[in-house]
Amino acid sequence: MNVWVCAYAGGAAGYTLLPSSVNSWFMAPQDGIVMLHDYVGSIGTSSPFRSRTLTHEVGHWLNLIHPWGPTNEPAVAENCAFDDNVQDTPNTIGWTSCILDGESCGSLDNVQNYMEYSYCSRMFTLGQRTRMRAALNAGTAQRNQLWQVGNLQDTGVYNDEPILCAADFQAANRVVCVGQEVSFDDLSFNGVNYWTWSFGDGTVIEGSDPELHQNPSHVFTNPGVYDVTLIASNGQESVQELKSDYIVVLSEGAAVSPLIEGFEEAFPASNWFVENPGGDIGFETTNSASFSGAKSLRIRNYNISEEGAIDAFVSCPFDFSEATSVSISYRWAYANRTEETDDRLKIYISTNCGDSWILKKLHRGFTTLPTVPATNASFTPDSPEDWAFNEVVVDIPDQLVSGFRVMFEFEARGGNNLYIDDINISATMPLGIYQEASMLDGSINLYPNPGEDILWLETTLRETQLATIQLFDPEGRLLQTVTSREIPSGEFRMAIDISNLSSGMYFIRWNSASGTTTSRFIVR
Repeated sequence: MNVWVCAYAGGAAGYTLLPSSVNSWFMAPQDGIVMLHDYVGSIGTSSPFRSRTLTHEVGHWLNLIHPWGPTNEPAVAENCAFDDNVQDTPNTIGWTSCILDGESCGSLDNVQNYMEYSYCSRMFTLGQRTRMRAALNAGTAQRNQLWQVGNLQDTGVYNDEPILCAADFQAANRVVCVGQEVSFDDLSFNGVNYWTWSFGDGTVIEGSDPELHQNPSHVFTNPGVYDVTLIASNGQESVQELKSDYIVVLSEGAAVSPLIEGFEEAFPASNWFVENPGGDIGFETTNSASFSGAKSLRIRNYNISEEGAIDAFVSCPFDFSEATSVSISYRWAYANRTEETDDRLKIYISTNCGDSWILKKLHRGFTTLPTVPATNASFTPDSPEDWAFNEVVVDIPDQLVSGFRVMFEFEARGGNNLYIDDINISATMPLGIYQEASMLDGSINLYPNPGEDILWLETTLRETQLATIQLFDPEGRLLQTVTSREIPSGEFRMAIDISNLSSGMYFIRWNSASGTTTSRFIVR
């Protein structure tokens, strides 16, 4: 099977001829698939969004036509009168967009079929499978010769002895803390029987025992970024794979609280790591929408065709071993594509620097994730009312540790775009760090929290005292001295104007001769 990858493909992303069209000696030179280079695979000049074009053309090469018939023109009403000679593909006019509930010829269309133009393809039908297998067993254009042993030998892909082709490996976790074990998996092929590993910190192991040397583990004892090298050998020749800057080793207090993230600067910055295991579009900053500032974080889920695709961004570790609680607040905007869309946004914490994760909040597409009504158009929020706010509070003592990390994970299930803004991760510290005022019968109560215009402060005093109430931003900068006066004993209540504050986290500090207490509040 010839595949020609070209800079120009006659104005198409790719094309090929059906077996019957090349079943002669004078047409045989044209028997193959012509592909435009930026529609091949999912890396380099191509992308995951275009990576199934070759699958589509292989379908043609194995005698499949478009579900709407023999033309290259979808979305034409007359196409309902044509069939693709496959019983379990419904008649359709053909699709150039991914409308999963589309019905064009009186029944639900198979929009995600590889032979459509929808660019969200993910399936062949059983009938199409039968037709392609029939082509591979027929003499037409010699398709039945493709898999014969003689042909495999002539083309050099059949060999009793495995050929050493490549050294390759992966790590179970590429971002770890000092002292955390990293497990490596050998992905080399074929016939490897000797391994030499170099972990970039001066440690080298080598040998032929698969239990010891094929899939080793290693503990990094110092923070840093490390190259890892594997040399794979079959006893006669060797191949090497070097992965630069492959393992990141962090100290357990690498991130400082409070962490305020509005995505105005380059992302991911030093406090975050982006995970995109499927190689899809992934999380990216955008200036097309934000709740505050000029930018937010977006995942263009409208263009992700793989159901169940996972994308995430993960914080550096915090040292919260002295905290009494941790607040994780954020804003998001999202629209369903249909009322049944089940995209998912999950917020996790880790108490062991990312070895395992604890789910703290789940927003689901058909319940708590949407912030606006469903739309089949690509969603972009255009007003503050399109955004929602949530706060996750962690106050379980066993979860307040060093090596504390936070992960935002999105699971795509055929829905719409998601936007995230104004993440605040902050700790409440115990007595001795923020000392409780001894003259208070109880702690300071702030409400509504989160608030927008007026913040009410309530407490009870045992004795009359001279007190100063001050407002600070998350960086500890004094914004305002709210009052400094003698306050009588008993119940005390006052209103604080916060209408001029931008959204985010702030602190109110009560200071008197008897002590100081600091309380946190959120502005929507």
